[in-house]
Amino acid sequence: MTGYATIDGDGGRWELRAVNGRGLDIRLRVPPDPPGLERVLRSRITARVARGAVSASLRPSDPAEETEAFFDEDAFASVLDAVGRAADIASTRGIDVRAPSLAELLTLPGVLGGGVASSSAPALEICLHRFDGLLDAFDRDRLREGEALRTAIADHLRAIEGLLGRAGDHSGPAAVASADALRGALERLDIAGAKARADPARVAQELALLAIRSDAAEEVDRLRAHLTAARTLLDAIGPVGRRLDFLAQEIQREASTFAAKATFPPLAAVGLELKVVADRLREQAQNVE
Repeated sequence: MTGYATIDGDGGRWELRAVNGRGLDIRLRVPPDPPGLERVLRSRITARVARGAVSASLRPSDPAEETEAFFDEDAFASVLDAVGRAADIASTRGIDVRAPSLAELLTLPGVLGGGVASSSAPALEICLHRFDGLLDAFDRDRLREGEALRTAIADHLRAIEGLLGRAGDHSGPAAVASADALRGALERLDIAGAKARADPARVAQELALLAIRSDAAEEVDRLRAHLTAARTLLDAIGPVGRRLDFLAQEIQREASTFAAKATFPPLAAVGLELKVVADRLREQAQNVE
């Protein structure tokens, strides 16, 4: 099931997205600091997502901007006093010391400050707090898609049920047409002189086999049972994607068998439409977590 969420906060910009997948595949792009972040994120995603290809990323904030420089007058006065005393001591010992320049004095610790402010990775607790908010937004997005998928799948199930009803309406005329076709075939055999040579028991056996092969009642019964099971899954709480996908596959297979057996034109049209709806149902079921 697809989903997307993004959030800005302490530490940078979080992004979480998911696309459909048969299993759970988690890919993370996060900085190494704070330690243990990736391991905890994986566990939190696993607790919320059961199926899909999930990717989460944290893009750290921009490098810290330049801060305003400051000048400590007291510290500078202390430095000047120290330099003067040092020069006096050197002079009494006959040592000629070059006077430092202003630029050199300003580079001494504590005199002039500023520049790039220190940047540090946010604490693990802060990261996880922001990520939990991201997961909540992500779940809300997936919930909206889930409701849309539920509606679409329910519509497909109703369409299949309606087609099965139409198949039942055509079953009587289909049986009559099949019997007429068999009688016509026997009449053609009689004209050719083959009917008299045919074993009546063998003819009856072959007719029974033809009737069984063309009877789709079992497929209809199984399809109705699958529809009931699928509706139960739609009302269930928790991940049902794998089971729903299996049911959709079974519905697809029964629909194909039904279409292959249907030789009566109106029934064959129902079988073809049934295959189309079953294919659409399978495509939607594969998107469900």
